[in-house]
Amino acid sequence: MKPLQTNFGFTLIEVLVAVVIFALLSIFSVQGFLMVANMEQRDRELAAAEQDLHKVWSLVGQDLLHLRQRSTRDQFGTVEGAYIAGFDPYLVEFTRGGLPSLPNSPGGMMRVAYRLSDENELIRVTWPALDGSASDEVQERVLMEGVAEVQFEQLNQNNYFEPIWPPLNVQQNTEQLMPRMIRITIETLDGLEMSRLMPGISQVAQAGGGRQRGGQGDGDEGNDS
Repeated sequence: MKPLQTNFGFTLIEVLVAVVIFALLSIFSVQGFLMVANMEQRDRELAAAEQDLHKVWSLVGQDLLHLRQRSTRDQFGTVEGAYIAGFDPYLVEFTRGGLPSLPNSPGGMMRVAYRLSDENELIRVTWPALDGSASDEVQERVLMEGVAEVQFEQLNQNNYFEPIWPPLNVQQNTEQLMPRMIRITIETLDGLEMSRLMPGISQVAQAGGGRQRGGQGDGDEGNDS
């Protein structure tokens, strides 16, 4: 009689189970890799957004720290307030100093505005001359993309923040009215939100044209840079 032969191969069920296990492990591995890759990509995007925000804060801070109580007139003779906010097309518009004195910008001052475009871009707008500036002299610079909302709020004499400046309940001398402090809030499309509080011009001496910012004299205006 011939001895019995023993088969050491795999059955079909065992092969199918092994294939299923291998497929599941592959799926879990790919999902884990994609999750890590997405987290790294989001971290890079958040870091880039934070870096852009810091650049924006630096420029906005420089503009507002050199705020000046100087109203302007357009080419039609219409008087614009030294600081206005909440009126289209700009979020805020004001006069800043601390610049080199030029023929078209005596005293080192110019007009600055900020607006938010329909493409979610925060744009800085400047006019080289304060009075009678033509529309073709306007210069625009995109500071940041992916911005969902920007708010400028102004602290009034009653210690309340106003979204519109000059306040609607003030009827006289609005061209020279300045906020005591300014709160800026920027929110990105990614959900990142940051706020900063900047000093305004707290007191203006009517006699002699003196100006005080936050209780400090502003006599060193020529040293602004």
